[in-house]
Amino acid sequence: MTAKQILQELKTLGTAQNRKVWSRHGAPPSYLGVSFGQLDKIKRRIMREYKKDPAGRHQLAMELWDTAVCDAQILAAMVADPAQVTKRAAKAMIRPCDFFLVSNYLGGLFARCDFAVALMEEEMRSRREYIRHNGYDILATILKNGTPRLTKRQCLTYLSTIEAQIHQSPNRARSAMNAALIAMGTYRDDVHQRVITVARRIGPVEVDHGDTSCKTPDALGYIEKSRRHLKKTK
Repeated sequence: MTAKQILQELKTLGTAQNRKVWSRHGAPPSYLGVSFGQLDKIKRRIMREYKKDPAGRHQLAMELWDTAVCDAQILAAMVADPAQVTKRAAKAMIRPCDFFLVSNYLGGLFARCDFAVALMEEEMRSRREYIRHNGYDILATILKNGTPRLTKRQCLTYLSTIEAQIHQSPNRARSAMNAALIAMGTYRDDVHQRVITVARRIGPVEVDHGDTSCKTPDALGYIEKSRRHLKKTK
């Protein structure tokens, strides 16, 4: 499988309906409209084919990334090898980002890199919407996965920053900060009560989701719902 072959396949899989739906969410013109189910199938094929060649898989991922096609970049983030992503490369990848889904998938990738926390903390201080979004998406992913392990002190520092800055942050950054707040309250028993107190003070978080019916999750309700679900699955 080459990047050229995969890009051609993506072009045949994209649909006008998906493009219409996701354009309302802010998808850029490069978005082909490939469903996430189809992207996942291609991801599994790539992972099988390159099972014994992570370097080759990573090279393929970077070639897909360089196409600047939204769907190909999401797929690239799915299959890239975090062990081969440098901090410099990560910063270069997020810099031109203009769509929250791409930032989300990059957050999932960067959270597995050995520089994750350092990059996350840098990005949290950025004034740029999708860079700050990415930083808090990394935080939410780390909290969910439980690795790298964050100290209680670190969590409380991030929590204080969220409380102080969430309502003044750029639109999609607010969404990621709210998601990180929910993840912290869900997965960290040691700060759960403090998160609940802060979430009450923060109150509703307003996010413009474009011409859609999407709503920003209420942190308090979502945390309790998620914790109940976790208890059932343990």
